[in-house]
Formats: sequence, structure tokens, C-alpha cells
Amino acid sequence: RHPFRVRHIFFLKVNIDRPEELPEGGLKLSVSTEIALGFPEDGEDYNLNLRVRSLNGPAIGLELEIVTVGVFRYLDEGEPDEVQLTGFINEHLLIAMTSRVIQLVATLTNQMGMPPIWLPTPRGFGLEVSTVKQLIGTFQQELDL
Repeated sequence: RHPFRVRHIFFLKVNIDRPEELPEGGLKLSVSTEIALGFPEDGEDYNLNLRVRSLNGPAIGLELEIVTVGVFRYLDEGEPDEVQLTGFINEHLLIAMTSRVIQLVATLTNQMGMPPIWLPTPRGFGLEVSTVKQLIGTFQQELDL
């Protein structure tokens, strides 16, 4: 059990542009995933941004971009070490966030008159906190929100 509590998981951006005509043989969507971790300035909440977007959208006519935010808090005194933090993110938070993204994309594409697009389920992210120590403000600027 990890000494963290998830406070919120929400969608910051949902964009799916459907092609006019579906190609024969279906859509072969290729996606990228980006992660940014925001450390608390007030000593309380962490923010994890997960961005999933289509890489080959223009080629197949389907543009996709989903941004999800997970807000969580460390419950113990002091600050968590990197092992605790990466363990919680990899084993719990990213799984919760990606499952919502996968379900949303499948539901929306089906409601748009296409066969549902099922994104692959991640099998472990291997997040290293030291490589993603970015401010949330920087991440939002990059997304042009």
C-alpha cells in the first residue's frame, strides 16, 4: 500500500476529429504518450499530466488528442522518496488514468459512427521521476490551452 491518495482524475482536453470516409480495412491509428509530473509548490498536491495523441492522424484522417490530469497527495510527513513516488505512479495512478482514456476513446469513436478504437493497454511505464520533473505551467503552454 502506498502513502498517497488520489484526489481527482479529470480530462483537460478531449479532441477527436473523425474522417469523412473510413478507409477499407479500418483505421490503423498510431499514438504517442507524454507524461509530465508537477511537484507541489504549496507542499500538498502533485499533478500528473498524461497526453495521448495520434501520430499518423493526417495520413488516416483521424486526429486524436486527449489530456488527462491526476491530482494526488502524499499522506505521510515530509516528502516521498523517488521509489515511493514512481511506484505509486506506475502501479496505480497511470493505470487508473489510462483506463479512463481507453474507455473514452472507444466510446466516443463508436458514438461517432465508427468501429470503436481500442488503444493498447500499457504494460508498465517505467517512469523515472528525475526525467519528468517539469512544471505544470510549462506543460500547459506546450499544449496551447
